[in-house]
Amino acid sequence: MRFALFGNPVAQTLSPLMHNAALRAMGIAGSYEAVLVEDLGKAVRSLRDGGLDGASVTIPFKEKVMDLLDGLDAEAEEIGAVNTIVNRGGRLVGFNTDARALFLSLAAVLDIAGRTFAVLGTGGTARAALHAVRRGGGKAVVLGRTPAKVRELAARWNCRGCALAELAAVRADVIVNTTPVGMGARADETPLGALRAAECSAGWVVDVIYRPLRTRLLREAEAAGRHTLGGAEMFVRQGAEQIRLWTGAEPPLSLMREVVLRQLEEEEAAGRRGT
Repeated sequence: MRFALFGNPVAQTLSPLMHNAALRAMGIAGSYEAVLVEDLGKAVRSLRDGGLDGASVTIPFKEKVMDLLDGLDAEAEEIGAVNTIVNRGGRLVGFNTDARALFLSLAAVLDIAGRTFAVLGTGGTARAALHAVRRGGGKAVVLGRTPAKVRELAARWNCRGCALAELAAVRADVIVNTTPVGMGARADETPLGALRAAECSAGWVVDVIYRPLRTRLLREAEAAGRHTLGGAEMFVRQGAEQIRLWTGAEPPLSLMREVVLRQLEEEEAAGRRGT
């Protein structure tokens, strides 16, 4: 079986490490590789015609890919974003495993019901976060830099929408960053900009970024006495669900978590040593 990740950029991803370890542990002869995509249509055609059994989809294609598929799972259609494609004999069906993964990650550490979540970002992962919050009985406020996108998401999810600069005025219990600010070339940045975590009302700060293990946003939130949750657990859980969809078999969740955390912890330790 052959699988791929479609995204741009993809240099930061640990998906091949995690998925290939899982396939080996399951005794499945297969491979998973990251593909830097410039032409999304061409990538999807290669999935249909090139012998791939499925694909993961990451930024910036989770919304754009939907129109190129033959069908959508009901939850993916409701969310408005796809992060998983299953090739069913040449028929490509889109799914979203992000929302469930984030819901389970949040529910493991805090009570979602009745709490207000400030969701930073307006992309595909923000849509998954809004779905997870609603599923858990929470309330959401969506914040972003592009007014039209903020209005569209707020209307779709029947919630309040604000400019990101208004975060300090939002009485949120939990901040959830779904933007890429804090990873890759922007690892030294924070989505809060000049605003400090201590100036926000939220007692919890969540970052869906998993690499680095603790982003600048999380480090500053911890220093301000806030509870934090990184993106590693969500990453592992969404990947495990992808394998279940592709193979029909139970994925080795604990192994996948161990592989990912070992790599991230080694990188964090190396960073502290300055190597």
